[in-house]
Amino acid sequence: MKLIRNKEKLLRHYIGKYKLDIIDDLGIITQLELVEFDKNEYIYEMSEPVDYFYFFVKGKAKVYTMMENGKRLLLRFYRPLMVIGDLEFANNETNHASTNIKTLNKVHCIRVPMNILRKKYKDDAQFIKFINHSLAEKLESLSVSSSINLLYPLENRLASYLMYLYAGPEEKDVLIDQLGDIAELLGTSYRHLLRIFKLFSNRNFIKRERNKITIIDEDSLQKLAGNLYQ
Repeated sequence: MKLIRNKEKLLRHYIGKYKLDIIDDLGIITQLELVEFDKNEYIYEMSEPVDYFYFFVKGKAKVYTMMENGKRLLLRFYRPLMVIGDLEFANNETNHASTNIKTLNKVHCIRVPMNILRKKYKDDAQFIKFINHSLAEKLESLSVSSSINLLYPLENRLASYLMYLYAGPEEKDVLIDQLGDIAELLGTSYRHLLRIFKLFSNRNFIKRERNKITIIDEDSLQKLAGNLYQ
């Protein structure tokens, strides 16, 4: 992670683009920092202190949890505009991250120290409304994610995962994690994941070379993916 210097113009761009009136209304503009995360960098890891509240304004990240048996499970993806730290703000007794948030590409976030928000805005009606709206969206997303893992075949889940990583026709190659990692995230076995990758290859949806996937038939893969993780 690195701070973006000479941030004023870009910061105002993001505030305008995502209509972040809440920032101006609260008068916290001077407390803000604009930060950049590289691909495969953690924004937060489980049990790490949540010292900053983040507005997620550029890029993609995946959110996953570690189960008691050591397995990982994909919960959702982050994209603009989402926030990080709403749960911790709402619950003063929770000051540590409950999930892992790892970037999928270059990410920009606007951040403000959590202690400033708690000190000045814990009773601010407008900010509490903003937090409640964010928490409601995440609760709905978690419910959908649980349904996806229970009800949708791996074909659909893997297709959606790949399409979320896909940058578009200008960059057809997708770099993926180790297959064992993907199997854990999608709640399946390594062997079953291999079968589905082979099935996609036989149908000429993709071409796989080690940890690189080339999207060949975007339309067919998108039909399978639907909007599962959107």
